[in-house]
Amino acid sequence: MHTPIEFYLKTPVELYRAGTPTKSNFDYIRTMPPRTGDQTYDIKINSETGVVDHTSGGVSLFDKPKMDFSPDWWVIPPKTELPPGLQSQKI
Repeated sequence: MHTPIEFYLKTPVELYRAGTPTKSNFDYIRTMPPRTGDQTYDIKINSETGVVDHTSGGVSLFDKPKMDFSPDWWVIPPKTELPPGLQSQKI
């Protein structure tokens, strides 16, 4: 018998997400298919199952705030445990 093991990765550095003064936008994810034809998407949703394609994208996080992009940034502190199933990718 095997014992399942879950690995909890931790963020190595502070991660920043642009938002507004009152909202972090961590929960703002654009879906595919887009609501209108001119919109882009962050994640794709399988139209048959309604399940998110975990390889399709996600929210943008940065290792430092980009003040020319937005004056309002929210932070995930370093060494924050990431929940199981969350993928991160450096581009």
